[in-house]
Amino acid sequence: MAAFMIEKSPAAGEVLQVKGQLLDLSIPKVMGIINVTPDSFYSASKYKEEKAVLDAVGQMLTEGAAIIDIGGMSSRPGAALIDEEEELRRSIPVIKAIVREYPQALISIDTVRARVALEAVENGAAMINDISAGLLDPEMYETVARLQVPYILMHMKGRPRDMQANPTYENLMDELYLFFEDRIEFAEKAGIPQDRIAFHYYPAGHMMYVEEGSLARLAEDLRRFIRAHTHPPQP
Repeated sequence: MAAFMIEKSPAAGEVLQVKGQLLDLSIPKVMGIINVTPDSFYSASKYKEEKAVLDAVGQMLTEGAAIIDIGGMSSRPGAALIDEEEELRRSIPVIKAIVREYPQALISIDTVRARVALEAVENGAAMINDISAGLLDPEMYETVARLQVPYILMHMKGRPRDMQANPTYENLMDELYLFFEDRIEFAEKAGIPQDRIAFHYYPAGHMMYVEEGSLARLAEDLRRFIRAHTHPPQP
C-alpha cells in the first residue's frame, strides 16, 4: 500500500463526503494503489489478473486502506500518454470487479481524462484523482462538476513524459501557491464546490528535485496555503 496524504481546509470541515460516507481528513489517510499498467514505476502496485487484483484489494481493506485507487495509465517520469480506449480497457473492468466483490470499498480513478473519469464513476468509482489538476483535459472540471463527486488535484510540472526533464523553479513555494490558487479558482468557476476539492501531496514521486530534509516543511507550507486560500461554501 501507499501512504497518500489528502487534505482539505478546516473551514470546509476537514471531512470529505464519499459515497455516503464521511472521510475524516484531519489525519492522513492510506490509499491502496492498484495499477493495471505494464510500466508503472512501483512494481509492487502492478496487477494483471482479476483474481490478483481482488486478493490485493481485500488485503488492503483489511489492513486499513480508506480508498482504493485504480490507475490504467502510468504517470511515472518519462511515461507517454496512452490511447484513451486502452486506458478504459484496462481500468473499467477492474472497477466493476471490485464493486462486485467489495461493494463497500471507496474507489478512486486515477486519470487525467474526463471520459475515463465519467465512465469510471458510472461503473462505481466514488472520486476522481487527477495528477494534472485539470490541465490535460479541458473537459475535466465540467465533468467533475456534473458528476458531483470528490476531486483530488495535484501539482505537476509539464507531463509525465517531461516532468523530470530539468524541472526548475525560481521560488518553489511561491509557484506552488500560485498553481493551487489558480486551479482552485478555475474549479470553483466550473461548478465544483470547495467541499468536494482535496489536495494530493506526493512530492517524493513528482518533485524529486526538492532538497533533502525539505519535504516535511513543504507539506506544512502547503497546509498553511490551503487554510489561507480556501473558504467554506456560501449558503
